[in-house]
Amino acid sequence: MSESGVSWAVETLSAVNIDSVSAWQRAMDFLCVAQLYLDVVDPTLPIERDHVKARPAGHWGVCPNMNAVLAVLAHLKPAEAEGQLTVVHGAGHAGASVRADRFLDGSLGLVDRDYEHGVGGMTRLARGFSSDDRWGHEISPLLPRVMYMGGHLGGALGHAQGVALDRPDHLVVPIIGDGECETGTTAGAWLGAHALHGTGSHGHVLPVILLNHQRMGGASVLAGMGRERVVDYLMGVGWEPVWVDGTQPGSLLAGMTRALDRTKPLGNEGQVCIVLDMVKGWGGPTHDSEGQMLIGTPRVHKAPLLDPRRNPAELELLSQWVSSYRPGDLFVEGRPDFVPDNLRRVAFGDPCHSDEVPTKSWSPLSTGGFAEAVQGALTFKDSSCRVFSPDELSSNRISAAALPTKVPEILNEELCHLWLQGYLTSGRRGIAIEYESFASIALPLIRQYAKSRALARQSNGGGSVPTMTYLLTSLCWNNSYSHQDPAVVLGMAESAPVPVRLLTPADPVRLAAVIRQCVSSNDSIAVITASKYATENFPRDTLDEELRTGMAVWPTLSDPGTPDITLCVAGDVASSVAAQALSAFRETAPGKKVRWVTLLDLNALDPKMRGPWPARFEKVFPDHGPVLFVVPYFAAAVKSRLFDIPQMASRSTVLGFQDLGHHLKGEALLDACGMSPDRLCQLMLTSTQEPVADRRLRDQDHLSTGAIHR
Repeated sequence: MSESGVSWAVETLSAVNIDSVSAWQRAMDFLCVAQLYLDVVDPTLPIERDHVKARPAGHWGVCPNMNAVLAVLAHLKPAEAEGQLTVVHGAGHAGASVRADRFLDGSLGLVDRDYEHGVGGMTRLARGFSSDDRWGHEISPLLPRVMYMGGHLGGALGHAQGVALDRPDHLVVPIIGDGECETGTTAGAWLGAHALHGTGSHGHVLPVILLNHQRMGGASVLAGMGRERVVDYLMGVGWEPVWVDGTQPGSLLAGMTRALDRTKPLGNEGQVCIVLDMVKGWGGPTHDSEGQMLIGTPRVHKAPLLDPRRNPAELELLSQWVSSYRPGDLFVEGRPDFVPDNLRRVAFGDPCHSDEVPTKSWSPLSTGGFAEAVQGALTFKDSSCRVFSPDELSSNRISAAALPTKVPEILNEELCHLWLQGYLTSGRRGIAIEYESFASIALPLIRQYAKSRALARQSNGGGSVPTMTYLLTSLCWNNSYSHQDPAVVLGMAESAPVPVRLLTPADPVRLAAVIRQCVSSNDSIAVITASKYATENFPRDTLDEELRTGMAVWPTLSDPGTPDITLCVAGDVASSVAAQALSAFRETAPGKKVRWVTLLDLNALDPKMRGPWPARFEKVFPDHGPVLFVVPYFAAAVKSRLFDIPQMASRSTVLGFQDLGHHLKGEALLDACGMSPDRLCQLMLTSTQEPVADRRLRDQDHLSTGAIHR
């Protein structure tokens, strides 16, 4: 018997009767077919034409493989409800499977009585699949207890590793399609397990590869390699495969029990995985009504019988298909007679919940530079915040030894994101610290995560999760041309309807406060942009207001009364050059009044994102006069907000980073983007000497000739 932290799972599965697994699997197969094809579902009745949907739709191909896995894991549902087990869904297009599983265990009925056990609930399950009911037709967080990576394939294994970090005795089972194994993200995650050696006491990850030999449009690469080479590949990256013939009854139950008995905690040598070798579409029709092969071909990816309602031959095939599962033996008046009481009506909802960490004071948190601010913010009392970084901490001037936990570093931005994501969605706190330019590699995953959280918050029982925080440094302004790309801010400026904070602290004191606020909060995404060279600190009397509202007027740099020009400045780089420009402007035009607005959060400009927004905005920005925005990212991120604000777009000029197509950095890049102190001062002088209408025409002329106002 295993001495590992998952011996409880070995003991449970060792006592399971194969007939129980077989019944659950047949019931799921039956319910999957019903969701694709049936408008009336009664396990005791033969299939008739009027029972069949007019337009069958959905995915069948991967469902038998997924059902085989879920039928075994169903017997661990009490452990799942108690937080000992997490299942991570990576294989796509198995929505019918997860819906069927959650119907059988009673989770759907707990949330919505329309889906309680019975013929009525079964029929509504089938009808709702076609009409996109509250659960959706694909796997998503709308379904109880679902962790799913969304349309961006490849994330399941890395996410599962993040869930297992710092959770001894926890078991995570990522279910991975063989097509998903072709992604660089999954390939990196096999290797990534080695980077976790010596980083703490972790749980167990048991990946299950669904080797069904097909992707959506053709044969998978793993299928073409053959068993021997697949085994060699997995062994070569450090994972010992347990090969299971999924067409043989009881083989997966025995294989999973054996694998669990041999698995070791993540971060140790000798990791184990399962390869479930089972042809795509297993159990369905082998041929169509014209004798053409279906099973094991791309034609079985979706509903393989195209129109059984109108095609008598296909109706007969459908009837034989449904009858093969003997549903009348499984259900009594539509209720799953085979489900033991301890597997029914288990806990539902988001698989995690985290309380916010109270923060009594934001300042003073740092009096040093960038590194001191970061290290101080992440080592505050009672902090257990994990840091993830793609081999860049030392380059970013941060001492790993000064951080509260051992930092797992691997040269893979996507994997760092997935570790962080898994860590957060299992209720712990973390932050990713990365080069600004290369964090955009993970941008699709960040946006997919935003979609997932938006759905999770809609679902019944959706819990809170800690804020996903990214600290972007090694900025474009001090880097070579290949390292100049502040695309993450622009990419997150329009995202799913979850709170997103796009933060640019003006100095290290504010950086420390912002980091601490973000990693202590819940249910949002925060992207912090800060230079690793920042040392200058500004007066902090408005810090609380900045943290609360995202922007504030700096009285120490502003003149009393109505301003002749308003400077709205975001971030440490822009604040440093703008302060120099302001000093020169006052020497040149001593009678002109300036208002300095610090923009901490880009979304403070967005009327859709804030509460009492009009009054707050009018307090900060005057209703007339030129406004000059100086930001460290693409100007388009600001312009997209100003477009919907009356009287702002016409009198605003936005300066930000431009990709000029050749190598410039430092002062030369600032000057080329119109952001050097001299050019800023000159623009301020010009803007305060011209009527707004004339200046607007001049700006339009500059736009047409590709000048600085972009």
